[in-house]
Amino acid sequence: MRKNINIVWLDDRFNSDMVIDGYMKKVKSVIKSLGYEANVYSFVNYEQALTFCKIKKNRVDFFVSDYNLEEKKTGLDFLIELRSAYDFKQSLILYSGTNEDKIKEYIKQAFDSYDLKHLTNFHFFTSNYTTFEYEMKSIISFVLYRWDELNALRSFYVSEHAILEGRLSVIFGELYSDNDIAYAQYIQILDYYLRAELLQPKDRLMQKWKKSKNIRNDLSHCTESYDEEKGFYIASLINKRFKIYESDVITYRKDLVDLYVEIDIILAELENTYKHNIDNWCADQDFSFLLSKIYV
Repeated sequence: MRKNINIVWLDDRFNSDMVIDGYMKKVKSVIKSLGYEANVYSFVNYEQALTFCKIKKNRVDFFVSDYNLEEKKTGLDFLIELRSAYDFKQSLILYSGTNEDKIKEYIKQAFDSYDLKHLTNFHFFTSNYTTFEYEMKSIISFVLYRWDELNALRSFYVSEHAILEGRLSVIFGELYSDNDIAYAQYIQILDYYLRAELLQPKDRLMQKWKKSKNIRNDLSHCTESYDEEKGFYIASLINKRFKIYESDVITYRKDLVDLYVEIDIILAELENTYKHNIDNWCADQDFSFLLSKIYV
């Protein structure tokens, strides 16, 4: 799991204003309170910040910018260039000590002047030294939650499979044992029943279930890395060929949700129709005939 959060911060007052240096300390404190360590790349110059962003190997989790920058540039200009020229989709947090009504008017003008698709996923607040930390914490908590999708997907696969297998365990009765061999047999039976009895007639669904289980297993031990062409990804430590890129998260999530719905229909039918019979033959815990089927 990722421990460091990389932030590009643009403000022409860095190193010359104690207030902005204090803001920096507050943001690092907020990040630490959320369980991460902050790596802040601070820039006083607009073009230097963009040059850093051009180097794709530099991971950026989100951007922070003052609204009023040098040479009549603004934080909105920075946002638009990040979106239009470099295709960055990460959040940008925009702050200013200027009167809020004036900034709102500038933002309205920007919506009239620029492509709307470039004016997305940014947060703005006016603040002073007293309220800055509170405002930042509420926004950063949301930003980190939204962009930590790779690790969230890993947990999603584990939890959804646990729910399905848990429902099967209820159907099959209380068969848990302190004996490791008995527990292993129990898991084999659940897997066999789902594959052979429920999904075998539906070859397509059975293949999707097997693929999903393999993904779940591959995600149980993984690390995060970066590819200069495709971006950030998680790689399995079990299956070296298995990777999920950030751009593929939605596809993997959708596939799992669809599979869960299909299997849920089958399990609901099983729960309603066969529970009584299954409880009866499970009661004596004689699994030998089922185990023999597994190895056929």
